[in-house]
Amino acid sequence: MQSTLINFVEITSKLKQQWDIKQSCEFIVVDTQNKDSVADLQFNVKPQLQLNIYVYVLNDNRDKQFNIHINHQNNSKSEVVVKTLGAHRSHTHINIVSLIEKDALHVTSNESIDGILLDDTAEIKVLPSMLIDGNSMKASHSVNIGNINPEQLFYLMSRSCSKNEATKILLNAMFHKIKSNEHKSAIRLYNNINEALNKLLEPTHAN
Repeated sequence: MQSTLINFVEITSKLKQQWDIKQSCEFIVVDTQNKDSVADLQFNVKPQLQLNIYVYVLNDNRDKQFNIHINHQNNSKSEVVVKTLGAHRSHTHINIVSLIEKDALHVTSNESIDGILLDDTAEIKVLPSMLIDGNSMKASHSVNIGNINPEQLFYLMSRSCSKNEATKILLNAMFHKIKSNEHKSAIRLYNNINEALNKLLEPTHAN
């Protein structure tokens, strides 16, 4: 199954919304606002359909919370990919729940969360979870939270990049999915990401 529709969602402060997924699709969710925010997002995936969700969060000195709940029906598939950056006493909480009920057969559910802490004062907490009542399914989840890879940083700096330039190159790689999308909404949201990233890397936020 291939995604045929892309939905763009921008979090500006508080959002609580539910979607009934009636065709295979993608959601690209972005939060770059310099505001506290809470997002409660629920997705009900109909049989035979695939849902891909890509979440990008850049947090500078704010409290941000994402609650993502996915309900699966027969032969449905979902993939959730989260990329988040935190700096300057920010607090980011990501909760993902995939519900697979007893009568939902042949379900596939994957959850992946990557977070980069740009200084020692930032906090990223994640809780990927799966509520599984049946046994006819495939599921996986992974979490990787830490600092920028020092070996990759050193390599780029050895190729005449400044530390700031090397850091931006590595962080930009996290957003390749939205960067490569030519839809006007994707371009606008990527520009917001790039602007927020530049602010995160200003000298006042340097380690």
